[in-house]
Amino acid sequence: MSLSFTINENFEFLTKDQIHPLIANALAKWLAYTKGDMVTLHLSGPNTSAPGSPTTLRRRTGHLARNWTTNVKDNGSEIVGTMATKEIYAFTQEFGAVIKPKKGKFLTIPIGKSLTPAGAWKGKTVRDIKKPVWSKNAVGQKNSKTKEIDWLFLLVKSVTIPPRPYAKPSIERNVKRLLDDLKKINFGKKKATK
Repeated sequence: MSLSFTINENFEFLTKDQIHPLIANALAKWLAYTKGDMVTLHLSGPNTSAPGSPTTLRRRTGHLARNWTTNVKDNGSEIVGTMATKEIYAFTQEFGAVIKPKKGKFLTIPIGKSLTPAGAWKGKTVRDIKKPVWSKNAVGQKNSKTKEIDWLFLLVKSVTIPPRPYAKPSIERNVKRLLDDLKKINFGKKKATK
């Protein structure tokens, strides 16, 4: 896609100081719309990443959906728009990753009673378990009522998270909207004729 403008000698351009706010405003509106599109279509529901369907990540805590910011800066020579988050797992969800333990032999993956009903980790670690019960691939705790073991963590050497793009599809789906809005900006006017 491209933008094109017809220019002739009867055309008087707006100054950079007049044009930049118009472009910055269009970019800010587009970023806000694209962020809303991303949250609504990709970060707000059950995981529907079946082949051919858009990726929708299941919402557990809502942190990823809530913690996106948009910003537009005009430094005089260029206008830059950003949509960003500080959530450390955002990149992993978008592009995928292999996660390995930093220390020790195993990652501890919370399961069962270590999770909220929505599937979010409750925040306790293996070190918080009083009298842990260890198996080859799990750690648990003896249930005082049932006398059975409640398995709380799986022990794994690595985890492969597949790519689940959510930002890129929203940007790609909405870029035409930005270009259309930029085409609507009146960059100048015809000179008055004498």
